Amino acid sequence: ACVELGFAIEPKDNRFLASRYFPSKIGGRPAWLDPSNLPSSREVACGLCKGPTVLLLQVYAPDTENEAAFHRTIFLTCCPLASCHERDNTRCFHVFRCQLPRRNVYYSFDPPDEEQDDTEKSTPDGCPDPAPLCWVCGFQGENVCSECRKARYCSRQHQIAHWKNGHKKECPKLSCEGSDMKAVQQGVFTLPCLFPQFELVTETEPELSEEEKTDEQRMRDYEEFVREKGSGLAEAADVEEFEKELAERGQNLAECDKTFQQFKERISREPEQSLRYQRHGEILWVSDSIPDITTVIPKCHCGSERTFEFQVMPQLLNHLNVDSLNEPSIDWGTLVVFTCKRGCNEGMSYHEEFIFKQSFFSSA
Repeated sequence: ACVELGFAIEPKDNRFLASRYFPSKIGGRPAWLDPSNLPSSREVACGLCKGPTVLLLQVYAPDTENEAAFHRTIFLTCCPLASCHERDNTRCFHVFRCQLPRRNVYYSFDPPDEEQDDTEKSTPDGCPDPAPLCWVCGFQGENVCSECRKARYCSRQHQIAHWKNGHKKECPKLSCEGSDMKAVQQGVFTLPCLFPQFELVTETEPELSEEEKTDEQRMRDYEEFVREKGSGLAEAADVEEFEKELAERGQNLAECDKTFQQFKERISREPEQSLRYQRHGEILWVSDSIPDITTVIPKCHCGSERTFEFQVMPQLLNHLNVDSLNEPSIDWGTLVVFTCKRGCNEGMSYHEEFIFKQSFFSSA
């Protein structure tokens, strides 16, 4: 099977990033697939600081072999605090899988009309009410402002952030009848605790051919890209610095980390790729420190094995404005997402899956 590459593109129309269009996207607020039965604030909290996580990305990935997963989206959340990313673990991330059959209570059987901007006409009769959302991050808003009784929040942290960034002024107005709730909520996207929003557009990875550049040429192109834009290679600003750090550790790049060389060569075909999708496919590792998948990846709660779904590339860091968030140390070599091979759908709507983080340098 081919590898599908994901690229971060500025959205031409944010309307098409709404749930009814089943988007794949980066940052912003989630476009929940099941809008009524969301994960609780406790389920999406960072495992280290216990604060709220925010959406890193979501991938629309239907399972054509499973009627119960005609619609299927994988949500990846991330703590925005740099201090939680200093340790080489994944407790500051969460992955949730949600799926629906084609005939369901939330969406019409046929695809939505892109020329029609009427959300009510695109949902079936009897559609359940959506869960109240946090006005900051778009996760489940379990708490309500005690003053206006309208603004909702997932956590104390986001309530404070919203108060300092405009709600203090707007709160008295919301207490009045007929206040423009939609206009007030539109300003929430400017809060710095969210990652910038992009559309995630996919293209099939190009195959090697005789007409393509030689390995040496592609390596030079990729290294030039790293120097110009950065690649999120931990603390290394470019390839030379990365190799220098390895040398200081008494390692020989050519001999002891051929995996990284293969990684660079492979992604040099499309240097700006932010995601690689190939369910049941092969993982593109960044380091020779490759885990034993059979022992590291836990089984799903249903008892099924988990399978590789997609991996997030370090190039995504270039789009997250982590410097503006004062979080310069958010980094990874690759984030590898594994999901239930059986595609279970019992119980909850959002099933937590597994993510593995591989760094460019081990934390030995």
